[in-house]
Amino acid sequence: MGDGSVSEEATKAVVRRARQGHRDPAPARRLLIVDDEPDLTLALQMLLQHPDLEIHIAADGVEALERAHETRPDAILLDYMLPAMDGLEVFRRLRLDSALRSTRVIMLSASAQPSTFRTAMALGAHDCIRKPFSSGSLRQIVHDALALGRTEARPLASAGQDGASATDGMPVLKRRRLRASAR
Repeated sequence: MGDGSVSEEATKAVVRRARQGHRDPAPARRLLIVDDEPDLTLALQMLLQHPDLEIHIAADGVEALERAHETRPDAILLDYMLPAMDGLEVFRRLRLDSALRSTRVIMLSASAQPSTFRTAMALGAHDCIRKPFSSGSLRQIVHDALALGRTEARPLASAGQDGASATDGMPVLKRRRLRASAR
């Protein structure tokens, strides 16, 4: 049996599971959280836990690039203000790397400077979130970026009731215009 062939028993087990409607679980999605505040990083890990999500952490810009190369994340939650290299520089370098170019990036910033978000959107950010943020909205944005829970009957979190994004304080229509002007 060491010739690489599949045993008859193994084949029967696969067929039996298929008849019972069993599907192998989907491969885990990978998220890289990049923030230099350990308490916030821990809170984000707890908030974003999902059975189909593998979470990795980096505490500065240089480590973020290293971890991105090691883990090949599907999305990166990237803080703007980081030691060693700021978030926008990390983002620029990701876009120059053919293996990481299409990684979805969600920019986090406590900065009130609109230019930070305009630059991030011009680089192709999936979204920009201003700190402090609504945990429900942040979770929804991250899960949307990772396409988690698309087959679930219930939403993972509800959006703001007034049509505004609770995460960055900017109305949805204004965010769309900002994205369009960045192109």
